Amino acid sequence: MSGELLQKDAQLISGLGSALNQALDNRLKSLHTACPGIVVSFNSDVQTAVVQPTIQMVMVNGNQVNLPLCLDVPVHVLQGGVFAMTMPVTAGDECLLVFSERCIDGWFSGGSTAPPADYRMHDYSDGFAFVGFSSNPKKVSGYSADSAQLRLKDGSASITLFADGSVQAKTPGGDYKMSASGAMEINAPEGTVINSPNITLNGNTTVIGNIAGSPGNGGNGSAKFDGTLNATVDVTGGGISLKSHKTTGVKAGSDQSGNPI
Repeated sequence: MSGELLQKDAQLISGLGSALNQALDNRLKSLHTACPGIVVSFNSDVQTAVVQPTIQMVMVNGNQVNLPLCLDVPVHVLQGGVFAMTMPVTAGDECLLVFSERCIDGWFSGGSTAPPADYRMHDYSDGFAFVGFSSNPKKVSGYSADSAQLRLKDGSASITLFADGSVQAKTPGGDYKMSASGAMEINAPEGTVINSPNITLNGNTTVIGNIAGSPGNGGNGSAKFDGTLNATVDVTGGGISLKSHKTTGVKAGSDQSGNPI
């Protein structure tokens, strides 16, 4: 008799365990923590997005159903203090959805501590979107493993900070480089324009090419040198060559003040 009781107890415990496990499984199916998503639309004024979760629901009959859209999802913006770094978020961008344990409506509308407006928990209505996670087909190509970059995805334009402290900015048509020692090189095939009322160059200046001056911006196109002007070829003023110009009526000697005549 006691053996039969033990067997019934074991069956009861086993059945109770199965029921508890089934209840836990059912509860976990409605407990939302995090999942990847795809941005459907983005509101840049309030930095929220409509996001489609990408993990489909598989029904008992085997049908695959998309999860409902997550609306008004706050999108992560890298910021701190008075600084912020913003980037355009576009439809099709991939992200990670993280769901709050409680309703976030009170915090989102007021920006401070507040009681929950609804007692829902781990709900699709309380998600946050972290844009930047990528599936393998949408990964960033040419990822730099030894430098920090702000770049276009295709790499055609970038600002790169290297570990030695040097910086390089590149566009499809030109670039500039500053080494860690402070040397700079600028490549601008289409020209360089500096708009400034005054420009001061502290240091020796070498020009390979021509120098031209013209009136404008408060200047009359004239040039002034406080030191010596040396020209190895010639100096021309008003079409007259200093090298080949010959004068007449020049006398040797000096006046009473010692000036040449």
